[in-house]
Amino acid sequence: MRKSKIFLGLVINVIIFAGVDACFADVLTQFQQAAAYRDDGYFDKAEELYKKVITENPGTNNALKAQKELVLLSLRMQYHVQSTINDQAVLGKLIADFSANSNLPAALYEIADEYGKVRRHEKAKSLYQQIIQQYLGSVYAAKARLGIPKTDIRALIEVKSDQAAKAAIEKFISDYSNSPHIAESLHDIAFQWRWSKNFAEAIRTYQYVVDHWPTAEYGMWSQMGVAKANVESGNFDAVKPALSKLIQNYSGNSGLPEALERIAIQYRKASKFAEAKALYQKIVQIDPNSSFGGRAKVKAVEMNILSDVAAGKDTAVSAAVDNLLANFAGNQAVADALRDVAWEYDEELGKYQQAKAIYQKIIDRYPDNYRASKALIEITKGQILELVKAGQDDKVLPEIDKLVATYPNHAFLPDTLCQIASNYYKKASQPDSNQPNIIYFRKAAEIYEKVINELPASRSFLPRACCYAGDCYRELGEYENAIKSYQKVIDTYPTCDMAWNALFMVGQTYQQIGKLGIIQKSEADAQTKAAFEQLLAKYPDCKVAAIAQNWLSSQVK
Repeated sequence: MRKSKIFLGLVINVIIFAGVDACFADVLTQFQQAAAYRDDGYFDKAEELYKKVITENPGTNNALKAQKELVLLSLRMQYHVQSTINDQAVLGKLIADFSANSNLPAALYEIADEYGKVRRHEKAKSLYQQIIQQYLGSVYAAKARLGIPKTDIRALIEVKSDQAAKAAIEKFISDYSNSPHIAESLHDIAFQWRWSKNFAEAIRTYQYVVDHWPTAEYGMWSQMGVAKANVESGNFDAVKPALSKLIQNYSGNSGLPEALERIAIQYRKASKFAEAKALYQKIVQIDPNSSFGGRAKVKAVEMNILSDVAAGKDTAVSAAVDNLLANFAGNQAVADALRDVAWEYDEELGKYQQAKAIYQKIIDRYPDNYRASKALIEITKGQILELVKAGQDDKVLPEIDKLVATYPNHAFLPDTLCQIASNYYKKASQPDSNQPNIIYFRKAAEIYEKVINELPASRSFLPRACCYAGDCYRELGEYENAIKSYQKVIDTYPTCDMAWNALFMVGQTYQQIGKLGIIQKSEADAQTKAAFEQLLAKYPDCKVAAIAQNWLSSQVK
């Protein structure tokens, strides 16, 4: 009898713990899927999953994590598209519901850092200050103390105040050289240099971390940063020694496979497929059974396929894609690989029929995968671009309207329309004998206006649409509309990468209409002076600063 009770107890324990493990596994899967949705722009699906975790796991650490992810999601949505989530509301709920949870300071620090990344610097500093005051003596209060000046430095880099940023970095190092968190902060600053395309300063800052804190966690990530920045800048000879140091010095670091994967992705973006393949093979060698190893097996094959795509070996590509589907049928990385192959055909080569065939395989093989809806958009975009190419312009706008009606809030729709408009802009810049280029500038402007006025506001694409619309209007002689388009960037997105260009073009446009006699030269000069002075005050190290300064100097009598 006693043995039967013991046996029954063991069975119950096995059932209970199996259920707990299944629950944890289910939540982990939900987080992974939500992150994939988020990264690919399916924000509504990510939001739905995070809310599901909160509802099903009230008061737990998983609920806190999901609530934190909702805040981060709202910020990312505001950067890419108009957010349906109020970041202040979800942040307030996080603080109210989890005030006693020991993981809250870490969550708040991550959110503060994200505010800085999306250029809401005052909010970032305010939240850092809140952490310092409420969690005095904690590790996150110590990190937040560095977070405030780090945010100021990021802001300087964003607006191209490079000399001021470098001076601030020197003071930052002097003030916090003994902090255990300085390596992380400098790594973040180096990333900002990289994001702003100042690769020389990025590499210099990354290397400073590697030289001074080689064994710290961010020593490895900074060594990775050196390699990535060199790939991005096209200095491929410098990548090899950086990679060798990374592999040699951090061979036992559990983060090495991820670091190598990130560099491989950068190589792939640079169309260095052989180099990317070698890194994926290295990941398989280092960690064959991890998620990184499983992905790398597929990616190594993908790099061979991309090489064939670039070489125009379309028959070989078709056979290799079929083999990929057969050999890695259960690997989730296959859908991503097919997307990359289709993208290469579509974006790089303009081979829309070949791209369509690959996108169709995604739809057929993975109908329930979120990539299927993106594939449908890409197929439609390819069909519209073929209409543009064929000169069937009367059919283009109706097809665009159908696309917008079908996917009104899709995160990639602004990019899709910008690409179509860009094709018209290129066509206008290279006119043929059948149609004057003015018609193509008009059509490009009409599509850019759809991005500006009909789609959710997108920090990634609205400034681009406004600037190109302004350029189209200048070509069309509609100077007032051009200035309005540029001004929208200046007023709405003053810290975006195109803001300095918009200000410069305002000045240039006033000069143009002054010369044409549309307005008095004195008025044109006054407006140009105001624009250029604002340009130099806000973006003193931008590419056109010298031109603006020379014009201003020429006006001094």
